[in-house]
Parts: sequence; structure tokens; C-alpha cells
Amino acid sequence: MCSSESAIDTVVALGLPLALRTGVADIDKVLHNDLQYGELSEVVGASGAGKTQLCYSLVAHFLLHTKFGVAWLDSNGSFRVHRLQDFLVGCNGSLDEDAVSSS
Repeated sequence: MCSSESAIDTVVALGLPLALRTGVADIDKVLHNDLQYGELSEVVGASGAGKTQLCYSLVAHFLLHTKFGVAWLDSNGSFRVHRLQDFLVGCNGSLDEDAVSSS
């Protein structure tokens, strides 16, 4: 039998906050805690502004500090797993190989 409970219902039932924190206080202030579970967010800006670096940082933070997964939609083939691994190690200080390969 299929459950009709939505992702938001699950988040509320688990007592989790509805707004996601980025792990960077200054960014959280700018976003006014507007990143929400179960929503798609788009990052736009000039070339070289740091959009991709921000996304790697956010993904690493969410993977290390939440129980939820992250979907990365890559429309131009630029995703590099080694860059995400670098951010995972940077966010965590150290990371064993099994943890990196499972992310």
C-alpha cells in the first residue's frame, strides 16, 4: 500500500525545522531561511561569481548534517565528484573513503 504522506508531512512529523540552514550564517541571513525541504532552488549569477562553489558547499553541508539526500541537476555536464569530495572533507575535517563513496 502506498503512503499518501508528503515529504513535508514527514519533516513535520519528525520535528525537523521547515527551513534549511546552509551552514554559512551570512548566507542564511541573506536568504532569510528561505531554503525549504522538498523544493527546487536555482542559483543564478554572473560567470565566476561562485555559484557552483556555493552549490558544492551546500550539498556537502546537507549530506553531512541531515538525514536527507540531495539531487544535483547538471544541465551542462560540469558536475565533478572529486570537487564534492573536497568539500565533504573540508566540511567534516576528515572523512573516510567509505563515507565519500556512499555520498
